[in-house]
Amino acid sequence: MRALSRVLLLGCVILLCLPASILAQPPDDEIVLPHLEAAPRIDGNLDEPVWKEAAVADDFTLPLTDTPPEKATTARIGFTEEGIFIGAQMAEPEPASLKTEAQDGGSDVWKDDCLEVWVRATEDRADLDQFIVNAAGARQRVRSRTSGMETPQPQFRAAATVGERAWTVELFLDFDGIGLQQTPQPGDMVQLKLGRED
Repeated sequence: MRALSRVLLLGCVILLCLPASILAQPPDDEIVLPHLEAAPRIDGNLDEPVWKEAAVADDFTLPLTDTPPEKATTARIGFTEEGIFIGAQMAEPEPASLKTEAQDGGSDVWKDDCLEVWVRATEDRADLDQFIVNAAGARQRVRSRTSGMETPQPQFRAAATVGERAWTVELFLDFDGIGLQQTPQPGDMVQLKLGRED
């Protein structure tokens, strides 16, 4: 039986829907989210040229520290008129050890080796959406609002693949699904936090 030594790696970024020419040098905790020319296929592979247009987040640390993790994580993020695309690659020297026990739509996906995405797209700090995908592509969704928390069936698109030295997740979050009624305009902000359960 595998020991359950779990570490959550967090990288907190704020995404700005601004052209890079408007904001030459964003603050350290902000990323200019680029508009992608085309929507990537959600197939668990980051081999499409469009991912080269995406912003890169790779300065992940262990929770509440500045300590980098032993296994690197790199995320690529961009948007189209329909929503946000996230692709993440997690280094894993022993892919056979990945835990992927949860079923798609289950409540325990977060207990597996997974990527977690928290999104806040409104002014209300109680409004938070969480999207979770494990290394086998199983999904979980949590929605927190002032009125309470619910766990709707995951409708977002996601896929995962496991390679020889890393595993990869791609997901698409449509704007309506994160509480936005329209495509963000220049200057609008979406708070996004990525975490890896290892």
